[in-house]
Parts: sequence; structure tokens; C-alpha cells
Amino acid sequence: MPNPANEDISIQISLGIGAYTKLRIFNSMGNPVRTVLDGSMKKGKYDIIIPVSELSSGVYFYTLQSGPFKATKRLLISK
Repeated sequence: MPNPANEDISIQISLGIGAYTKLRIFNSMGNPVRTVLDGSMKKGKYDIIIPVSELSSGVYFYTLQSGPFKATKRLLISK
């Protein structure tokens, strides 16, 4: 994944079980700015595209939650 980025970003995820999955982007204040995924997904590998062209430069975070799994990572957008 390019970081910093000014184009769409591709995140690769691998789900070990089928589950309700949610991927959200938050600004540095913790406010949600975009929901990328929100629904049931089957077990498998996925390439998820996050469009960043409408977001301003800055530090963001994205949270992936799928079943019991939850992870948050930093995302730097530089234009």
C-alpha cells in the first residue's frame, strides 16, 4: 500500500471466516469520514479500493472489523 498517497489505495485483506465486515476511515479527531465496507463477506482474500481523491491532505486512520477481529492502522494522505 502506498503511504503517503494521493491516488486510490488498495488494501489487501484475508478473512478466515465469513462474517459481517466493516471498514471505516476516521480523521485525526476520531470522526468517521467514510465507510468503505459495511456488510456480510465470505471467507477469502479481497483487494479493497479506498478512494482518497475527495479527502484533504492529512493523517487518517482506518479500522477493519470482521467478526471478532478488529484492527486500526494509520493512513497519511499527501497531495
